[in-house]
Formats: sequence, structure tokens, C-alpha cells
Amino acid sequence: MATPAMLPPQNSAVAPASHSSATVKVLSESPDLNSIPSNYVHSSSYEESPDSSDAEDSSLIPVIDFSQLTSNDNDQKSKAIQVLGKACEEWGFFMVVNHGIPDSLMKAVINVSNEFFNMPEEDKKQFEGKHLLDPIRCGTSFNSSKEKAFFWRDFLKVVVHPEFHCPSDPQGFSDLMLEYSENCRKVVKKLLGAISESLDLDECVINEAMGLDSMLQKFNVNYYPRCPQPELAIGLPPHSDHGLLTLLIHNEVGGLQIMHKGKWINDNWSALPNSLLVNIGDQLEIFSNGKYKSVLHRAMVNNEMTRISVALTHGPSLEAIVRPASPLVQRTGCCPAYSPMTYKDYLYLQQSNHLDGKSCLDHVVNHGIPESLINSVIDVSNEFFNMPKEDKKQFEGKHVLDPIRYGASFNYSKEKALFWRDFLKVFVHPEFHFPSDPQALSDLILEYSENCRRVVKKLLGAISESLGLDECFINEALGLDSMFQLFNVNYYPRCPQPELAIGLPPHTDYGLLTLLIHNGVGGLQIMHEGKWINDNRNAFPNSLLVNVCDQLQIFSNGKYKSVSHRAMVNNEMPRISVVVSHGPQLETIVRPASPLVQRTGCCPVYGPMTYKDYIHLKLSGKSCLDHLRIQKS
Repeated sequence: MATPAMLPPQNSAVAPASHSSATVKVLSESPDLNSIPSNYVHSSSYEESPDSSDAEDSSLIPVIDFSQLTSNDNDQKSKAIQVLGKACEEWGFFMVVNHGIPDSLMKAVINVSNEFFNMPEEDKKQFEGKHLLDPIRCGTSFNSSKEKAFFWRDFLKVVVHPEFHCPSDPQGFSDLMLEYSENCRKVVKKLLGAISESLDLDECVINEAMGLDSMLQKFNVNYYPRCPQPELAIGLPPHSDHGLLTLLIHNEVGGLQIMHKGKWINDNWSALPNSLLVNIGDQLEIFSNGKYKSVLHRAMVNNEMTRISVALTHGPSLEAIVRPASPLVQRTGCCPAYSPMTYKDYLYLQQSNHLDGKSCLDHVVNHGIPESLINSVIDVSNEFFNMPKEDKKQFEGKHVLDPIRYGASFNYSKEKALFWRDFLKVFVHPEFHFPSDPQALSDLILEYSENCRRVVKKLLGAISESLGLDECFINEALGLDSMFQLFNVNYYPRCPQPELAIGLPPHTDYGLLTLLIHNGVGGLQIMHEGKWINDNRNAFPNSLLVNVCDQLQIFSNGKYKSVSHRAMVNNEMPRISVVVSHGPQLETIVRPASPLVQRTGCCPVYGPMTYKDYIHLKLSGKSCLDHLRIQKS
């Protein structure tokens, strides 16, 4: 989770950054280690009290009796399926008892996993796989190439199905891993059959749709050594698992916490000997169209003893395309909430980022706008720029509020150097305008703009609620029934010297929310934590890129920031982007929301201004947000 950088508490000295490739186990066994290296310090730790003092121990975590799910008594089985469905819907996490896996096997698996990490470092180095799908990978943290601060854990990840792999040492590891993995697959297949029935589907639907006979099963061991400053470190940050179901056991040292109704809950596995901790993964959330949510969880560390957990993840076949189940979508009459994606692509997507909540899942949320419409809008926009220059000249509006404007660069009168782009800007709401050519442009702009308004109103309703306001608050305060909606097309031709030119320089958008699509040619970059990030829309077919704009920053009193972004050019092919901006009604006076200001006790950060005046100010070249910022006396 992105959090502002913070200095450690004054009484918590940290050691200089560790630049070696040593494992956390080796680091923790250093005789003079009294403080952790600075590159293991997590700023979020100071804000969330990772010593677990704020977490709740709970005996309320649902318990599923596996023997009832497999009972020949139909009434007993039906009741057990109902309990399981409720646990999936309300928690996304549950404990399974009477599952048939011998207690002696589970303890032996924990013990032999500990033996692996106690082997000499040289012996473990042979398993340092570098690739996500290497069958055996031993390492530390999560993704060191992406992380600013490392996690206090070492790991072993082994693919055990559809092909079985295992490290050659320690002795007996292979037999135990094979036996335990086979037992877990049996339990998972039965659980997923019951979950399928809880969704009013046939027992076999998940199995057949996900290709579970070739499921990807991974045997994961996490080793969290004793940490001298557990309040500054974290074993694993809040995240969801990528698969369908994860089965977890550990060595009875606490540390796992589950997010439930906004609170962290400590697992109570030790209270139920021989139980399995089971959590829902992202693929089951997608398949259930969001009815069953993957659960956020994290791993905390302690300064007394080592914690070992063994987590078996169970996902679809790698090539399975995971999407919301068609019978669920048809029966509920809802649109699919998630886009289809192969499980393999989803895995690569998660691994290519730092571990960050459920951000990977958020990328594939579907908006309900047909892909064919999006592609047609791109194509007809390209047709416009390919018309003869004389035909386009009729649309060369000069004023910022001309309903149709065609031109180049951004603002000739203010720019020392021009930008490498042409543009078309069309007002589409509250009054609809359109160029007369090319044919079909009008119908496509109208349909796409209406769809975008529908999505934006839903997003702003949800954003309103995220601020602790009523869903309709932003809509009513900013006059969204008469919102100012602008359809913008940017055309960035091939450039012979892209290193010297720029499509658009760093800027923020002036409205509330902007929705963007493009023709698959890269170029958009977003500023995040001081770095330029390339957009990855191509990884998500039919997705919308959405950015927060100045008016939302003002309305939220600075809680939600408008994002700085820029457009780069290339020497190979044109880039076309269609950007639909959504702002308040032009005469609306935008100011920080009074309930927010009153509830937080903070003063308003920004002064009031009509949206129309703000647009004129922005186009004059001034730094608008700074212009509105109220100076403290």
C-alpha cells in the first residue's frame, strides 16, 4: 500500500541498509544484531502498529466440518454447504476440521520444512530460481527488484502439480511433500465442489471451468526469523492470494492476521489442533463475480521465536481463461464485474509489481462498456485525423469553450516550444456536439460518452462513500446531472527524434475524473512516488485508465490528489488516445466538502472557485491548485 515516507520513531534506531544478498535468516543470526537495517524498515509499520496490539483475537472465525460436507446424509451436507457459502461471502476465510489429513503428517511437514532452512546457505543456493514459474525457488522478501523496503521473511516455493518437483534435500522431504500435496488437492477439490453448489451451480462446474485436473498447485514455505525490532518490520504486507483456495498450517507461532470488516483478526489455529486455515484467492472472487471476496491478510513478526508457515496454493490450469461464471451473471442480471484473463497472465501481472493489497485484482474490474464500441471509437477517431487538412480546418475553434475545436500543440500563445500532437476537443454534455465527418463519428461519440457518464457517476458515488459521505453527495454538490463532459482525441504522429520532443508535458487534468483509452501504442506515463510509471493498459483488454483530477482534489480537501502525467512520442508509429474528461457543471462553485472539513477539524486547504473560472485559469498557464491554496497566516 502506498504510504508517505516517514522517519522512524526517535527511540527506534535502525542500522544502515544491508547491501548483501544474505537471507533474513543469516541476518537475524548476526551476533551483534540489535536493530534492523534501514532497507527492512516499512513506513506503514509506524502507522499500523505491527506489534499486533491493535489486532483482535477471535473465536468467531468460521469453522467448517469437512466430514459433514462429504456426508451421505443429504440434509447434513446441505446445511454444511450453506455454512460454507456464508463463510465465503462474509469472511473469505475459514478453518476446516475433520479433513482426514493425519496430524502426524502435518507436523512432519512443518519439521522437514524447518530442516530445509537450517541447511547451509551454500546448499540452498542451488535452488535460487529467478523466474516466476521455475519449479523450485528459494529466496527472500517477495520481489526485490520492485521493493523499496524488504520483507522479513525467506521462502521456498515448489511447483507440485501438474508435475511434481522437490528439492533433493533434506532427506525425506520429497515423500512428505508428495503425500501432503496429494491430500491437500483432495480436500480442495471437495471444498470447491461444495463452493460451486453454494453458488447454485452443479458440483463439477468450478472443476471443469478451471481445469482442476491440471491445477497449478504450489507448496510454499515462509520462514520468519526472530526480529529485534518487530514494530518496524513486516513479514508480508497486506495482500490477497492469486489462486482459488490456499490451505495453511504453521508451527503454532502467531503472526497471521486477516482483515475482516476493517479490523485485523489474529488467526486462532492453535485453538483447533490439526485444523487447516483456508482463504479465498483472487480467481474465486473473479469466478463468483465478486460474491465471494479474496481476503486481505498479512504476516507479522516477533522478537522471541521463529515462525514457519506452509501454504499450499491451488489455482486453475495455467492456460485456463478465468471469468465470471456465465450462469451466475445470467441469473443475477448483473454485468460481469471482471474481465477475462488467463491464470498464467494473472500470475505474471502480480509478480511484475510490488505486493500491494489487491491492486492486481483491481486492474481487471470490468466497466460494462463493450470492447467493440471502444475499438470503434479509436478507429473512427483515427479516420478524422486522416481526413484532408482542408476538411478539418472548419473545426479550428479559437476559444476554450468553443464546442468543437481542432488544432495542434496546446496553447500557442503561451508555449516556448510546441508539443508533438494534434487534437480534437468536442463538448458532449450537457449539450451534445459533433463534427459532421467522418460518417458514424456522431453516433459512436454519443454512445461512448453516455457509457462513460454512467461509469463516472458510479465511480464518483463510490468515491463519495469512501470519503464517509452519502453516495449521492458529490453528484448533488457538483451538479453532475449537468456535468461538463469533453470528448478529447490526441493524435501523436511518428517522430523522427522522440528524445527531443514531447507529446504533452507533465500536467494534471482540471475536472473530476478522466477516462482514457488508446490504440495500444505506449506513451502515457504517470508520476507515482517520484517516478514515472508506464501505463499497462495493454495487459488488460477493454480496460479504462482513470485518473483523479484537480476538482476532486479540491473537493476532498487534498485527501485524493490529482495525478501528474505526460505523453511521450516514438519514431515507429502514431499513438491515438481518446480522453473523456468529466467535470462539475460549469457554474458550480467548487470548494472542500463541508462535512469533511468539519469531521476532520482541519481548515479548508483550497478557496472556492467556479469550474468555468478554473478552466480559464488553467488555460492561462497558471498553476491553478497553488493559486487556490489558502495560505496559512
